[in-house]
Amino acid sequence: MNQKLQKINNEIERTKAKISELQASLPELEQKKMELENAEIVKAFRSMNVAPGEIPALIEKLKNGTVPTQSVVSQQKYENEEENFEN
Repeated sequence: MNQKLQKINNEIERTKAKISELQASLPELEQKKMELENAEIVKAFRSMNVAPGEIPALIEKLKNGTVPTQSVVSQQKYENEEENFEN
């Protein structure tokens, strides 16, 4: 067989092997990506100090674009704590 043709055939086989290997690792990488994204979402909600029962309402506000800024949330929390302290 022609050397150039053999060389091309070998390159094709190596490329197919690499493609198979990458396709096999892709689902695992996508799963890891999703886990990291979910961890970031959980971290964001926890940093907002939102009670678990308030999360659905907060998500709805996020969808509508009506979420108050962090400073407003902090001020509301401060006011609520102040009211609780006075009572």
